Amino acid sequence: SGKNASIKSNTVKYSGGDGIYIAGNGSTVQGCYVQNNTKNGIKITGSGCAVSSSYTYYNGENGIYSTGDNTSFRYVDSSFNARNGIYSSGKNASFFYITSASYNGENGILSTGESASMQIILDVTSNSRNGISSLGDNAYMWFVEVKKNGMNGIYSSGKNLYLSYVKNATNNTLSGINSTGINARILDVTVNLNRGNGIYSSGYNTTIAYFEAFNNLGNGVWISGGRSYIVEGNATSNRQNGVMVNGHDAIVRSVNATDNTASGIAIYGKNAIIYNCTAMKNTDGVYGTATFKMMLSRTSANRNCGVNARGTATIEQCTVYGNRYGIYAGGANSVIYSSSVSSNRGYGVYAAGSSATIYRNTVQSNGGDGITARGSYAKIYYNTANSNRGSGISSSSYRAVIAYNRASYNSYYGIYSSGKRTTIAKNIATGNRKRNIRTV
Repeated sequence: SGKNASIKSNTVKYSGGDGIYIAGNGSTVQGCYVQNNTKNGIKITGSGCAVSSSYTYYNGENGIYSTGDNTSFRYVDSSFNARNGIYSSGKNASFFYITSASYNGENGILSTGESASMQIILDVTSNSRNGISSLGDNAYMWFVEVKKNGMNGIYSSGKNLYLSYVKNATNNTLSGINSTGINARILDVTVNLNRGNGIYSSGYNTTIAYFEAFNNLGNGVWISGGRSYIVEGNATSNRQNGVMVNGHDAIVRSVNATDNTASGIAIYGKNAIIYNCTAMKNTDGVYGTATFKMMLSRTSANRNCGVNARGTATIEQCTVYGNRYGIYAGGANSVIYSSSVSSNRGYGVYAAGSSATIYRNTVQSNGGDGITARGSYAKIYYNTANSNRGSGISSSSYRAVIAYNRASYNSYYGIYSSGKRTTIAKNIATGNRKRNIRTV
Protein backbone atom coordinates (compact mmCIF):
# COMPACT_ATOMS: atom_id res chain seq x y z
CA SER A 1 0.00 0.00 0.00
CA GLY A 2 3.04 2.31 0.05
CA LYS A 3 3.78 4.87 -2.62
CA ASN A 4 6.13 4.27 -5.55
CA ALA A 5 6.36 0.52 -5.05
CA SER A 6 8.08 -1.47 -7.81
CA ILE A 7 6.96 -5.03 -8.54
CA LYS A 8 9.17 -6.56 -11.19
CA SER A 9 9.60 -9.92 -12.89
CA ASN A 10 7.26 -11.92 -10.66
CA THR A 11 5.13 -14.93 -11.54
CA VAL A 12 1.90 -14.97 -9.54
CA LYS A 13 -0.50 -17.90 -9.86
CA TYR A 14 -3.44 -19.51 -8.09
CA SER A 15 -4.05 -16.86 -5.46
CA GLY A 16 -7.40 -17.07 -3.65
CA GLY A 17 -7.91 -13.31 -4.17
CA ASP A 18 -6.11 -10.86 -6.44
CA GLY A 19 -2.77 -11.88 -7.85
CA ILE A 20 -1.18 -8.46 -7.28
CA TYR A 21 -2.91 -5.66 -5.37
CA ILE A 22 -1.53 -2.08 -5.42
CA ALA A 23 -3.04 0.73 -3.34
CA GLY A 24 -0.15 3.19 -3.32
CA ASN A 25 0.24 6.01 -5.80
CA GLY A 26 3.03 5.98 -8.36
CA SER A 27 3.64 2.23 -8.20
CA THR A 28 4.78 0.06 -11.12
CA VAL A 29 4.31 -3.52 -12.24
CA GLN A 30 6.81 -4.69 -14.85
CA GLY A 31 7.55 -8.00 -16.50
CA CYS A 32 5.11 -10.06 -14.44
CA TYR A 33 3.13 -13.19 -15.34
CA VAL A 34 -0.16 -13.22 -13.43
CA GLN A 35 -2.59 -16.03 -14.08
CA ASN A 36 -5.20 -18.36 -12.65
CA ASN A 37 -6.03 -16.16 -9.67
CA THR A 38 -9.53 -16.26 -8.15
CA LYS A 39 -10.22 -12.53 -8.50
CA ASN A 40 -8.25 -10.01 -10.55
CA GLY A 41 -4.83 -10.70 -11.93
CA ILE A 42 -3.68 -7.18 -11.02
CA LYS A 43 -5.78 -4.75 -8.96
CA ILE A 44 -4.80 -1.07 -8.74
CA THR A 45 -6.52 1.58 -6.61
CA GLY A 46 -3.69 4.10 -6.47
CA SER A 47 -3.21 6.91 -8.98
CA GLY A 48 -0.31 7.43 -11.35
CA CYS A 49 0.53 3.73 -11.51
CA ALA A 50 1.93 1.81 -14.49
CA VAL A 51 1.71 -1.75 -15.76
CA SER A 52 4.18 -2.73 -18.48
CA SER A 53 5.46 -5.83 -20.27
CA SER A 54 3.14 -8.05 -18.25
CA TYR A 55 0.80 -10.95 -18.99
CA THR A 56 -2.47 -11.66 -17.22
CA TYR A 57 -4.30 -14.86 -18.19
CA TYR A 58 -7.15 -17.01 -16.89
CA ASN A 59 -8.04 -14.91 -13.87
CA GLY A 60 -11.47 -15.28 -12.22
CA GLU A 61 -12.48 -11.64 -12.68
CA ASN A 62 -10.45 -9.10 -14.69
CA GLY A 63 -6.96 -9.49 -16.02
CA ILE A 64 -6.19 -5.96 -14.80
CA TYR A 65 -8.59 -3.87 -12.70
CA SER A 66 -7.75 -0.21 -12.06
CA THR A 67 -9.74 2.56 -10.36
CA GLY A 68 -6.94 5.11 -10.05
CA ASP A 69 -6.45 8.14 -12.26
CA ASN A 70 -3.53 8.48 -14.68
CA THR A 71 -2.85 4.76 -14.92
CA SER A 72 -0.61 3.58 -17.76
CA PHE A 73 -0.83 0.19 -19.50
CA ARG A 74 2.07 -0.55 -21.88
CA TYR A 75 3.05 -3.71 -23.72
CA VAL A 76 0.36 -5.73 -21.96
CA ASP A 77 -1.27 -9.02 -22.98
CA SER A 78 -4.45 -9.69 -20.99
CA SER A 79 -6.48 -12.58 -22.33
CA PHE A 80 -8.69 -15.50 -21.32
CA ASN A 81 -9.97 -13.78 -18.18
CA ALA A 82 -13.51 -14.40 -16.87
CA ARG A 83 -14.57 -10.75 -17.15
CA ASN A 84 -12.55 -8.01 -18.86
CA GLY A 85 -9.03 -8.16 -20.12
CA ILE A 86 -8.37 -4.64 -18.82
CA TYR A 87 -10.87 -2.61 -16.80
CA SER A 88 -10.04 1.02 -16.03
CA SER A 89 -12.41 3.50 -14.37
CA GLY A 90 -9.98 6.30 -13.60
CA LYS A 91 -9.43 9.48 -15.59
CA ASN A 92 -6.63 9.91 -18.11
CA ALA A 93 -5.84 6.23 -18.52
CA SER A 94 -3.20 5.49 -21.15
CA PHE A 95 -3.19 2.26 -23.16
CA PHE A 96 -0.15 1.91 -25.41
CA TYR A 97 0.90 -1.06 -27.49
CA ILE A 98 -1.52 -3.59 -26.06
CA THR A 99 -0.35 -6.78 -27.72
CA SER A 100 -3.56 -8.69 -26.99
CA ALA A 101 -6.82 -8.40 -25.08
CA SER A 102 -8.63 -11.43 -26.39
CA TYR A 103 -10.94 -14.28 -25.42
CA ASN A 104 -12.19 -12.57 -22.29
CA GLY A 105 -15.65 -13.27 -20.84
CA GLU A 106 -16.84 -9.67 -21.19
CA ASN A 107 -14.82 -6.94 -22.95
CA GLY A 108 -11.27 -6.96 -24.17
CA ILE A 109 -10.80 -3.43 -22.81
CA LEU A 110 -13.40 -1.58 -20.71
CA SER A 111 -12.65 2.07 -20.00
CA THR A 112 -15.19 4.19 -18.10
CA GLY A 113 -13.10 7.21 -17.11
CA GLU A 114 -12.83 10.37 -19.17
CA SER A 115 -9.92 11.28 -21.44
CA ALA A 116 -8.65 7.76 -22.01
CA SER A 117 -5.96 7.38 -24.67
CA MET A 118 -5.55 4.14 -26.61
CA GLN A 119 -2.76 3.81 -29.16
CA ILE A 120 -1.57 0.74 -31.02
CA ILE A 121 -4.07 -1.82 -29.79
CA LEU A 122 -2.97 -4.78 -31.86
CA ASP A 123 -5.20 -7.74 -31.18
CA VAL A 124 -8.63 -7.52 -29.57
CA THR A 125 -10.27 -10.72 -30.66
CA SER A 126 -13.09 -13.05 -29.69
CA ASN A 127 -14.25 -11.34 -26.51
CA SER A 128 -17.80 -12.24 -25.46
CA ARG A 129 -19.02 -8.62 -25.46
CA ASN A 130 -17.22 -5.69 -27.10
CA GLY A 131 -13.63 -5.72 -28.18
CA ILE A 132 -13.18 -2.20 -26.78
CA SER A 133 -15.88 -0.54 -24.69
CA SER A 134 -15.21 3.16 -24.01
CA LEU A 135 -17.81 4.88 -21.83
CA GLY A 136 -16.02 8.07 -20.82
CA ASP A 137 -15.92 11.43 -22.57
CA ASN A 138 -13.00 12.64 -24.70
CA ALA A 139 -11.63 9.21 -25.58
CA TYR A 140 -8.81 9.04 -28.11
CA MET A 141 -8.10 5.87 -30.09
CA TRP A 142 -5.50 5.38 -32.81
CA PHE A 143 -4.37 2.22 -34.60
CA VAL A 144 -6.77 -0.43 -33.40
CA GLU A 145 -7.66 -3.96 -34.56
CA VAL A 146 -10.86 -5.58 -33.31
CA LYS A 147 -12.07 -8.91 -34.64
CA LYS A 148 -14.67 -11.59 -33.97
CA ASN A 149 -16.10 -10.09 -30.79
CA GLY A 150 -19.52 -11.16 -29.49
CA MET A 151 -21.04 -7.68 -29.70
CA ASN A 152 -19.29 -4.68 -31.29
CA GLY A 153 -15.69 -4.36 -32.26
CA ILE A 154 -15.56 -0.87 -30.72
CA TYR A 155 -18.37 0.62 -28.62
CA SER A 156 -18.21 4.23 -27.44
CA SER A 157 -20.89 6.13 -25.50
CA GLY A 158 -18.93 9.18 -24.37
CA LYS A 159 -18.94 12.54 -26.11
CA ASN A 160 -16.06 13.85 -28.22
CA LEU A 161 -14.70 10.49 -29.32
CA TYR A 162 -11.70 10.69 -31.66
CA LEU A 163 -11.13 7.39 -33.42
CA SER A 164 -8.59 7.05 -36.21
CA TYR A 165 -6.74 4.41 -38.17
CA VAL A 166 -8.82 1.34 -37.47
CA LYS A 167 -7.61 -0.95 -40.23
CA ASN A 168 -9.39 -4.10 -39.23
CA ALA A 169 -12.81 -4.05 -37.51
CA THR A 170 -14.06 -7.32 -38.88
CA ASN A 171 -16.31 -10.28 -38.16
CA ASN A 172 -17.93 -8.79 -35.07
CA THR A 173 -21.44 -10.01 -34.19
CA LEU A 174 -23.01 -6.53 -34.12
CA SER A 175 -21.24 -3.51 -35.61
CA GLY A 176 -17.58 -3.02 -36.32
CA ILE A 177 -17.85 0.44 -34.70
CA ASN A 178 -20.83 1.63 -32.60
CA SER A 179 -20.74 5.23 -31.37
CA THR A 180 -23.61 6.80 -29.40
CA GLY A 181 -22.02 9.99 -28.03
CA ILE A 182 -22.15 13.47 -29.53
CA ASN A 183 -19.32 15.05 -31.54
CA ALA A 184 -17.66 11.78 -32.51
CA ARG A 185 -14.88 11.83 -35.11
CA ILE A 186 -14.33 8.50 -36.86
CA LEU A 187 -11.56 8.73 -39.44
CA ASP A 188 -9.59 6.37 -41.65
CA VAL A 189 -11.33 3.13 -40.69
CA THR A 190 -11.93 -0.21 -42.39
CA VAL A 191 -14.99 -2.20 -41.32
CA ASN A 192 -15.92 -5.43 -43.04
CA LEU A 193 -17.69 -8.74 -42.60
CA ASN A 194 -19.55 -7.65 -39.48
CA ARG A 195 -22.91 -9.33 -38.90
CA GLY A 196 -24.58 -6.01 -38.15
CA ASN A 197 -23.43 -2.67 -39.54
CA GLY A 198 -19.94 -1.66 -40.45
CA ILE A 199 -20.31 1.66 -38.60
CA TYR A 200 -23.34 2.73 -36.56
CA SER A 201 -23.58 6.19 -35.00
CA SER A 202 -26.54 7.65 -33.11
CA GLY A 203 -24.81 10.70 -31.65
CA TYR A 204 -25.38 14.29 -32.77
CA ASN A 205 -22.73 15.96 -34.95
CA THR A 206 -20.77 12.88 -35.96
CA THR A 207 -18.08 12.96 -38.65
CA ILE A 208 -17.14 9.79 -40.51
CA ALA A 209 -14.39 10.22 -43.09
CA TYR A 210 -11.95 8.18 -45.17
CA PHE A 211 -13.69 4.88 -44.57
CA GLU A 212 -13.94 1.48 -46.22
CA ALA A 213 -17.16 -0.36 -45.32
CA PHE A 214 -17.72 -3.58 -47.22
CA ASN A 215 -19.31 -7.01 -46.97
CA ASN A 216 -21.23 -6.23 -43.78
CA LEU A 217 -24.56 -8.03 -43.25
CA GLY A 218 -26.29 -4.78 -42.27
CA ASN A 219 -25.48 -1.32 -43.62
CA GLY A 220 -21.99 -0.22 -44.44
CA VAL A 221 -22.60 3.04 -42.53
CA TRP A 222 -25.77 3.83 -40.57
CA ILE A 223 -26.24 7.30 -39.06
CA SER A 224 -29.26 8.10 -36.88
CA GLY A 225 -27.97 11.22 -35.11
CA GLY A 226 -28.60 14.71 -36.45
CA ARG A 227 -26.14 17.00 -38.28
CA SER A 228 -23.72 14.28 -39.25
CA TYR A 229 -21.05 14.46 -41.93
CA ILE A 230 -20.06 11.44 -44.03
CA VAL A 231 -17.20 12.11 -46.42
CA GLU A 232 -14.60 10.41 -48.61
CA GLY A 233 -15.39 6.74 -48.30
CA ASN A 234 -16.38 3.52 -50.04
CA ALA A 235 -19.46 1.52 -49.01
CA THR A 236 -19.54 -1.61 -51.13
CA SER A 237 -21.15 -5.04 -51.19
CA ASN A 238 -23.12 -4.64 -47.97
CA ARG A 239 -26.27 -6.74 -47.52
CA GLN A 240 -28.44 -3.71 -46.75
CA ASN A 241 -27.58 -0.12 -47.74
CA GLY A 242 -24.16 1.26 -48.42
CA VAL A 243 -24.95 4.39 -46.39
CA MET A 244 -28.22 4.89 -44.47
CA VAL A 245 -29.10 8.22 -42.86
CA ASN A 246 -31.98 8.61 -40.39
CA GLY A 247 -30.81 11.80 -38.72
CA HIS A 248 -31.66 15.29 -39.93
CA ASP A 249 -29.34 17.72 -41.74
CA ALA A 250 -26.73 15.16 -42.78
CA ILE A 251 -24.12 15.79 -45.46
CA VAL A 252 -22.90 12.86 -47.57
CA ARG A 253 -19.96 13.92 -49.75
CA SER A 254 -17.58 12.08 -52.07
CA VAL A 255 -18.87 8.63 -51.18
CA ASN A 256 -18.79 5.65 -53.54
CA ALA A 257 -21.67 3.25 -52.82
CA THR A 258 -21.49 0.20 -55.06
CA ASP A 259 -22.92 -3.33 -55.19
CA ASN A 260 -25.08 -3.04 -52.08
CA THR A 261 -28.16 -5.27 -51.83
CA ALA A 262 -30.58 -2.43 -51.00
CA SER A 263 -29.73 1.20 -51.84
CA GLY A 264 -26.35 2.75 -52.33
CA ILE A 265 -27.39 5.77 -50.27
CA ALA A 266 -30.70 5.75 -48.33
CA ILE A 267 -32.03 8.99 -46.85
CA TYR A 268 -34.78 8.93 -44.20
CA GLY A 269 -33.87 12.07 -42.25
CA LYS A 270 -34.91 15.49 -43.51
CA ASN A 271 -32.68 18.09 -45.17
CA ALA A 272 -29.84 15.82 -46.19
CA ILE A 273 -27.33 16.91 -48.84
CA ILE A 274 -25.67 14.41 -51.18
CA TYR A 275 -22.70 15.93 -53.00
CA ASN A 276 -20.24 14.42 -55.48
CA CYS A 277 -21.24 10.83 -54.75
CA THR A 278 -21.35 7.73 -56.95
CA ALA A 279 -23.95 4.97 -56.56
CA MET A 280 -23.65 1.97 -58.86
CA LYS A 281 -25.05 -1.57 -59.06
CA ASN A 282 -27.40 -1.28 -56.09
CA THR A 283 -31.17 -1.83 -56.04
CA ASP A 284 -31.71 1.96 -55.98
CA GLY A 285 -28.70 4.19 -56.40
CA VAL A 286 -30.16 6.82 -54.07
CA TYR A 287 -33.41 6.28 -52.15
CA GLY A 288 -35.05 8.97 -50.07
CA THR A 289 -38.31 9.36 -48.18
CA ALA A 290 -37.58 12.79 -46.70
CA THR A 291 -36.51 16.13 -48.13
CA PHE A 292 -33.02 15.98 -49.61
CA LYS A 293 -30.76 17.72 -52.11
CA MET A 294 -28.45 15.87 -54.48
CA MET A 295 -25.74 17.63 -56.48
CA LEU A 296 -22.93 16.70 -58.86
CA SER A 297 -23.46 12.99 -58.29
CA ARG A 298 -23.64 9.93 -60.51
CA THR A 299 -25.88 6.87 -60.43
CA SER A 300 -25.57 4.02 -62.90
CA ALA A 301 -26.34 0.35 -63.45
CA ASN A 302 -28.75 0.14 -60.52
CA ARG A 303 -31.36 -2.60 -60.58
CA ASN A 304 -34.30 -0.25 -59.98
CA CYS A 305 -34.00 3.55 -60.00
CA GLY A 306 -30.93 5.67 -60.30
CA VAL A 307 -32.70 8.07 -57.91
CA ASN A 308 -35.88 7.01 -56.11
CA ALA A 309 -37.13 10.13 -54.31
CA ARG A 310 -40.32 9.52 -52.34
CA GLY A 311 -40.09 12.84 -50.53
CA THR A 312 -39.33 16.30 -51.87
CA ALA A 313 -36.02 16.21 -53.71
CA THR A 314 -33.79 18.73 -55.46
CA ILE A 315 -31.50 17.05 -57.99
CA GLU A 316 -28.93 19.33 -59.62
CA GLN A 317 -26.16 18.64 -62.12
CA CYS A 318 -26.32 14.88 -61.70
CA THR A 319 -25.68 12.07 -64.18
CA VAL A 320 -28.17 9.21 -64.14
CA TYR A 321 -27.56 6.52 -66.73
CA GLY A 322 -27.88 2.82 -67.42
CA ASN A 323 -30.34 2.06 -64.61
CA ARG A 324 -33.67 0.26 -64.94
CA TYR A 325 -35.37 3.62 -64.39
CA GLY A 326 -33.78 7.04 -64.21
CA ILE A 327 -35.26 9.46 -61.66
CA TYR A 328 -38.53 8.95 -59.80
CA ALA A 329 -39.72 12.09 -58.01
CA GLY A 330 -42.73 11.31 -55.83
CA GLY A 331 -42.73 14.28 -53.48
CA ALA A 332 -44.38 17.64 -54.03
CA ASN A 333 -42.22 20.58 -55.12
CA SER A 334 -39.36 18.44 -56.36
CA VAL A 335 -36.79 20.09 -58.65
CA ILE A 336 -34.70 18.34 -61.29
CA TYR A 337 -32.20 20.72 -62.83
CA SER A 338 -29.31 20.63 -65.27
CA SER A 339 -28.90 16.86 -65.12
CA SER A 340 -28.13 14.20 -67.71
CA VAL A 341 -30.55 11.25 -67.69
CA SER A 342 -29.76 8.72 -70.39
CA SER A 343 -29.77 5.10 -71.47
CA ASN A 344 -32.05 3.89 -68.69
CA ARG A 345 -34.11 0.85 -69.66
CA GLY A 346 -37.43 2.41 -68.62
CA TYR A 347 -38.38 6.07 -68.20
CA GLY A 348 -35.85 8.85 -67.81
CA VAL A 349 -37.60 11.22 -65.38
CA TYR A 350 -40.95 10.45 -63.76
CA ALA A 351 -42.49 13.26 -61.68
CA ALA A 352 -45.44 11.90 -59.71
CA GLY A 353 -45.65 14.66 -57.10
CA SER A 354 -47.38 17.98 -57.58
CA SER A 355 -45.62 21.22 -58.53
CA ALA A 356 -42.51 19.52 -59.86
CA THR A 357 -40.01 21.69 -61.73
CA ILE A 358 -37.96 19.99 -64.45
CA TYR A 359 -35.65 22.29 -66.34
CA ARG A 360 -32.43 22.42 -68.35
CA ASN A 361 -31.96 18.65 -68.34
CA THR A 362 -30.75 16.40 -71.15
CA VAL A 363 -32.94 13.30 -71.20
CA GLN A 364 -32.12 10.95 -74.04
CA SER A 365 -31.92 7.37 -75.26
CA ASN A 366 -34.12 5.98 -72.48
CA GLY A 367 -36.27 2.87 -73.00
CA GLY A 368 -39.55 4.63 -72.11
CA ASP A 369 -40.64 8.25 -72.07
CA GLY A 370 -37.91 10.79 -71.54
CA ILE A 371 -39.86 13.01 -69.12
CA THR A 372 -43.18 12.00 -67.55
CA ALA A 373 -45.25 14.38 -65.39
CA ARG A 374 -48.26 13.07 -63.48
CA GLY A 375 -48.67 15.48 -60.56
CA SER A 376 -50.52 18.74 -61.08
CA TYR A 377 -48.85 22.10 -61.79
CA ALA A 378 -45.71 20.63 -63.33
CA LYS A 379 -43.25 23.06 -64.91
CA ILE A 380 -41.15 21.58 -67.71
CA TYR A 381 -38.74 24.15 -69.20
CA TYR A 382 -35.66 24.21 -71.42
CA ASN A 383 -35.09 20.45 -71.52
CA THR A 384 -33.66 18.38 -74.37
CA ALA A 385 -35.59 15.11 -74.70
CA ASN A 386 -34.29 13.22 -77.72
CA SER A 387 -34.13 9.64 -79.00
CA ASN A 388 -36.24 8.05 -76.26
CA ARG A 389 -38.19 4.90 -77.10
CA GLY A 390 -41.41 6.42 -75.76
CA SER A 391 -42.30 10.09 -76.04
CA GLY A 392 -39.84 12.84 -75.38
CA ILE A 393 -42.20 14.53 -72.90
CA SER A 394 -45.44 12.94 -71.67
CA SER A 395 -47.70 14.85 -69.28
CA SER A 396 -51.06 14.22 -67.67
CA SER A 397 -50.44 17.06 -65.22
CA TYR A 398 -53.24 19.53 -64.52
CA ARG A 399 -52.21 23.07 -65.39
CA ALA A 400 -48.76 22.05 -66.51
CA VAL A 401 -46.49 24.47 -68.33
CA ILE A 402 -44.33 22.89 -71.05
CA ALA A 403 -42.15 25.49 -72.71
CA TYR A 404 -38.82 26.06 -74.46
CA ASN A 405 -38.05 22.35 -74.75
CA ARG A 406 -36.46 20.39 -77.60
CA ALA A 407 -37.99 16.98 -78.26
CA SER A 408 -36.72 15.19 -81.36
CA TYR A 409 -36.33 11.70 -82.79
CA ASN A 410 -38.39 9.95 -80.13
CA SER A 411 -40.20 6.69 -80.96
CA TYR A 412 -43.64 8.06 -80.04
CA TYR A 413 -44.47 11.72 -79.67
CA GLY A 414 -42.17 14.61 -79.18
CA ILE A 415 -44.55 16.15 -76.65
CA TYR A 416 -47.75 14.45 -75.50
CA SER A 417 -50.20 16.07 -73.07
CA SER A 418 -53.50 14.79 -71.70
CA GLY A 419 -53.72 17.13 -68.71
CA LYS A 420 -56.36 19.82 -68.53
CA ARG A 421 -55.49 23.50 -68.87
CA THR A 422 -51.92 22.80 -69.93
CA THR A 423 -49.79 25.49 -71.57
CA ILE A 424 -47.48 24.31 -74.35
CA ALA A 425 -45.36 27.09 -75.81
CA LYS A 426 -42.17 27.76 -77.77
CA ASN A 427 -40.98 24.16 -77.96
CA ILE A 428 -39.07 22.61 -80.87
CA ALA A 429 -40.19 19.08 -81.76
CA THR A 430 -38.90 17.44 -84.93
CA GLY A 431 -38.44 14.00 -86.42
CA ASN A 432 -40.56 12.09 -83.89
CA ARG A 433 -42.00 8.80 -85.15
CA LYS A 434 -45.64 9.66 -84.42
CA ARG A 435 -46.62 13.28 -84.05
CA ASN A 436 -44.27 15.96 -82.89
CA ILE A 437 -46.81 17.50 -80.49
CA ARG A 438 -50.14 15.99 -79.47
CA THR A 439 -52.72 17.10 -76.93
CA VAL A 440 -55.86 15.17 -76.00
